[in-house]
Amino acid sequence: MAVTSAGGGSLTRSWNVETVAFEINWGDSIEPIMLYTTDANVNIPIIVSAENGVETIVTVKVGSTTAVTRNIVGARTISVELNSQLFTTGVNTITATMASASDPTDKADDISIMAIWGYGATSPIVSFANKTQSCAQYDVVRIGYFVYDPNNEIATCTIKVGSQDARQVSVGRELNIYEYTSSDIGSVNIVLTCGTVSDTMTLTITQSNYNLDYIREGLKYNVDPVGHSNADSDRASFGKFTFSENFDWVNGGFKQDSSGASAFVIKKGSYITLPKSLFIEDDAPGKTIDLSFKITNSE
Repeated sequence: MAVTSAGGGSLTRSWNVETVAFEINWGDSIEPIMLYTTDANVNIPIIVSAENGVETIVTVKVGSTTAVTRNIVGARTISVELNSQLFTTGVNTITATMASASDPTDKADDISIMAIWGYGATSPIVSFANKTQSCAQYDVVRIGYFVYDPNNEIATCTIKVGSQDARQVSVGRELNIYEYTSSDIGSVNIVLTCGTVSDTMTLTITQSNYNLDYIREGLKYNVDPVGHSNADSDRASFGKFTFSENFDWVNGGFKQDSSGASAFVIKKGSYITLPKSLFIEDDAPGKTIDLSFKITNSE
């Protein structure tokens, strides 16, 4: 850099700046929440990204205990073995860190997953994928959660949002998604319970950039599939519909369309009947029912 004063004097300085970019990621087989039910060591794949010749130090911890430390040169995928004795029954956190071997203060972003250690469990284990989340009002937020019941392949649990009535769901031993949307601004606690065991997360709802709200005056009937799933124990009471005997709850029911929007799907050959209470008032002109729907594969 050269600086010249008003009087014509000049000063020149130069610097050599060297930047090194590196990062770590879990291998493709790793999910945000992993379940382990046998007393065996755990192998975790980690993708190390760094420039050729750059040496980094990768450290893996289970909880606060350092399990593995590796010096890695360049980019490669490594597999680390974690001793089963490092895990305790319940929810454990596996964290991987990465730093430059020449400058330990130069670090990549840490990565972590939850490890559900089901070996030896006698009561259910429940956990949200994130203890805090945020979204704008009216947006649909996807909340990940996991339930492991050692006595049942399909666990029955409840999800309670704030002061709302708890919703009962039946879920398998995998990462499940609960969808929720709200017009209210602020924080709300969501409680996941299985038996006597529970976990709590906090959802913060911020003000939307749009001035939107539900129609409230004169509203007689509002059906919204968001937050529902085919695993709901009360699915047959949704919308107070009457479902045909052949209603397809496998390929139909609560699904997501190609854009990720929640929808209620009625497959060809099955049908629903709307409750007659919609029509028992006076039949004055102007009474309407508005449906938002899409037809696919109509052949």
